[in-house]
Amino acid sequence: MILIRADAGAAVLPDLPDPPPPPGAGPRWRPAGHVGLVRAVLAAAADRGWRLSNFKHHLAAGGADLAASWDAEAAWVEPPPGAAFSVGVVNSNARHFALRLYAGLRYSKEGFGLALAEVPLGRHTAGHDPEAEVREAVRGLNLRRLAAAVARLEKAVLSERRAAEVLVTAGRRRLLPWGRLGRAELCWRHGEKTAWRLLRCLARECARNPPLRQLPQLFALYKLLDPRAD
Repeated sequence: MILIRADAGAAVLPDLPDPPPPPGAGPRWRPAGHVGLVRAVLAAAADRGWRLSNFKHHLAAGGADLAASWDAEAAWVEPPPGAAFSVGVVNSNARHFALRLYAGLRYSKEGFGLALAEVPLGRHTAGHDPEAEVREAVRGLNLRRLAAAVARLEKAVLSERRAAEVLVTAGRRRLLPWGRLGRAELCWRHGEKTAWRLLRCLARECARNPPLRQLPQLFALYKLLDPRAD
């Protein structure tokens, strides 16, 4: 989906032991095992008839934090030209960020990806089954909606004022450094003045960010440009 840069791991996710409770965690805190979450995504995708491939992952905080993604194929829906559908998950057993599932597109030749859907999942607490939530979230994803979002953005012409508002908001929310937002603006100005082009320009800059930050940041950038974002 986006991924995750060249320093991301691939192929095999190590079977890590459950980490100890992070600082500030209460007695009901429970970890969400990374391997179990990955297997839940794979099982739910198989149930839907999707083929997942090109698995990549990145671990941080001593293995407590995970970002992972796959390309996804379904026989009944085609991605936009040059793209592959993508599914991703982020999880922190160090309380750095919430467990979330993402869906989007990966443009491998152009070196960037997009997060066009986000599903926040439950907390790391006793009685919560994160693997079941992940399976249910995958079952609720609609790949056709991702392609429709791209078509909608391609038709959305941006005024200079609206583009400036998006860039300033992105900067104030610290989605990208101001200098890289300036490069994205220059990229946008050398082509069609559409929401789609600005999102692509922003996504190229976001591809340089740490892997664990890319998915939420890409979705936040998409939300700035599409009022119909989930």
